[in-house]
Amino acid sequence: MSAATTARPFFQDETSDEYHADTAYVSHSALDEIRNSIPRYHGLYVAKTIERDRDSSALALGSAVHALVLQPAIANDLIVLWPEGDGKKTEVKQARDRVCAAAGHSALPKVRTVNGRMIVTKDEWDEASKMADSARKHPLVKELVEMDGFCEQSVRVVHPEFGQMKARFDKLFPAGHVLEIKTTRRSSPEAFSRDTHAFGYHRQAAFYEDVRDLALGAGQGIFLFVTICSIEPYETIVYRLEPSAIEVGRNENQALLIELNARRRAKDWSSRWGGMEPRYLDLPHWAYPKDR
Repeated sequence: MSAATTARPFFQDETSDEYHADTAYVSHSALDEIRNSIPRYHGLYVAKTIERDRDSSALALGSAVHALVLQPAIANDLIVLWPEGDGKKTEVKQARDRVCAAAGHSALPKVRTVNGRMIVTKDEWDEASKMADSARKHPLVKELVEMDGFCEQSVRVVHPEFGQMKARFDKLFPAGHVLEIKTTRRSSPEAFSRDTHAFGYHRQAAFYEDVRDLALGAGQGIFLFVTICSIEPYETIVYRLEPSAIEVGRNENQALLIELNARRRAKDWSSRWGGMEPRYLDLPHWAYPKDR
């Protein structure tokens, strides 16, 4: 283990909310917003007139799965269970009111976090438990979970060309290996390959590797996806993304970081797609017959 790893100068223990509140450092999810919409990025990270979405059931389920797979011993400390029962009964209503008050809103699921802990319903918790049980039966996942490593740690670095960058790792091992958990309804290699491209997981892998390398030293470790299917029998598959795919993601990230820095200097947060004339729109190339 390197001295840098032992001292952990780039690591920070913080809640997910605290991590996302820091907009001075660029994250992979922020780059995704730049890629999709300049005005939305501005509202989320510059003007801060738009709140980050924290109320989806999918987010709650994913958080519960992460906790149960990676940190089962403290999962109950990371999750707030939404009080079940008849909401008209005094004890149930009072219990729900306490959770809502702590979250700063009047009803679930307006905000799904309470002091860094995710609120989940009993149905979400039950499903997450089944998914986690399946994942932990996978021999490689079992080995990876039991290995020493840093779970849900934030890492902040300064890139010599692109400036301040950050990542929050599902699990980062002392040797530099990265483990990222993904819940999905389609876990076959063909399906997850499409999801990797559609959801930018190759860009995430490249971004996390770059942050890791600046923190621990260049070229340390491999990047692994643990995919857990959200429908029975909750099949779990471990993938290692091809280096060529990660390099595509790195090139896309660099183009976005260059654009972001240029936008900051110019204070230009206008849409890429604006203008008085309508833009031409076509179907994706694969939608046409091959002999077209």
